[in-house]
Formats: sequence, C-alpha cells, structure tokens
Amino acid sequence: MYLIPIKEELRTLRHDKEKSFENGIEISKKEKVETISVLGFKTGSYSSTSDIFKEVYGTCSTWGFYYNVWAKNGGAEVEWERFSKDGTPITFNVYYAKSTITSDGMTVNLRFSLVTNESKYNKSDTEIYPYIGIGGGFNFVTEDLIFKQTSNSREQNLKIDLNGFGYNLLAGIDIRINEFIIIGGEYKYRNFALSGFYSGDITYEEAVANEQHVDFDGYILNGHIGIVFHL
Repeated sequence: MYLIPIKEELRTLRHDKEKSFENGIEISKKEKVETISVLGFKTGSYSSTSDIFKEVYGTCSTWGFYYNVWAKNGGAEVEWERFSKDGTPITFNVYYAKSTITSDGMTVNLRFSLVTNESKYNKSDTEIYPYIGIGGGFNFVTEDLIFKQTSNSREQNLKIDLNGFGYNLLAGIDIRINEFIIIGGEYKYRNFALSGFYSGDITYEEAVANEQHVDFDGYILNGHIGIVFHL
C-alpha cells in the first residue's frame, strides 16, 4: 500500500536526474559550437577611387586567402589579398610604354555579426549571417614601367616600390550551406598611405628627389568560400 507511491517517487526522481543530465549534455554541445573557425578562399575585383589609376589599369581582379575565428557574436580575421595587372601609362612624346602593377595586402579585421551566433553552422538548413567589420594592416605595391623614347632608342625601365599602413571598412554575408561549408560575399573600402622610391634607369639623386607619397584607396567586391572547423 505504501510501496507503490514510494516506487513512483523514485521513478520520478530518477527521470528528473536523467533529464537534467541530458540537458547538461545538450548545453555542453551548444557551448562547444559557439566558437568556430573558417579557412577559405576569396576572389573579386578592385576599383580605385583615383581617375588616373582607372585610366591606366581599369578594374583589377583580386584573389586571396582568409582565416577567421568566431566566438558568439564577434570574431577576428586574418586575410591576404593580391592583384596584378598590365596597363598603358599616360605618357607624352614617347614611342612605346607599358606598365604593370602588383599589390599584396595583409590585414587583420574585427567582424561583428548582425544576428545571434549561438547555433551558427550547427543546423542542417541554409542560413544567412550578415556582418560588418573594421581592420588594419600593411600593403606592398610594386609598379614597373617600360618605355622607349623613339623606335630606335633602347628600352628603359623604371620601378617603384611602395609600402605603408592603412585600414579597411567592410560589410558582408556568410551563407551556411551545411555544417562544414560556407559561401558569401563582401564589400570593402580600403585606404592605405604608401610611400616609396623609383629605381631603374635614373640616378640615385633623381630617385630621392622623386620620392612618392600615395593614397592607395578603393573598393573591393568579392565572393568567398570556406571550410568550417568546430573548436
């Protein structure tokens, strides 16, 4: 007569313990996926704000790699981005001229998610995660100029190596395809204050006298794909 209620009580207690243990496991699992990292590849196009740059080189194709780590609603990213393009320089009274520009940039960005990130990349359905960010880094730019004054004159060359620090402002989206793959897009404004010297078929005095200071700024629109690692 008293044993049945006692057994029911014990069963209820056991059930509550098991449930709280299961809930603890679920919470632990959720905590584990709050921090993730992404290793990926990006490609896009660079458009300078300089009219002279656009006249010589137009729009440049970019490519690079990135690695970022997300913890809850924020994250940090390291990226390397490159472009290289041939152009026709603006010259006067020159028989022939061509130029090539190459840019390598390494930046560290802080990214902030505009939606909650607790279940990011953990579900099976596709989800979109917009973000904004800011960052800074270092940029190297090399420009080679080859020209001939007349059809019979020898070919001459000039080279300028520029480098300096700058910043990025960015906004984009991550689209989770499944638990391990993401794609996305990003729009970025970058501004770098560069300086450097010419070398080549000029004297040292001429090179020093023509020290260059350039605001290397423009916009990059790119797409990216990455592999997700759960930390």
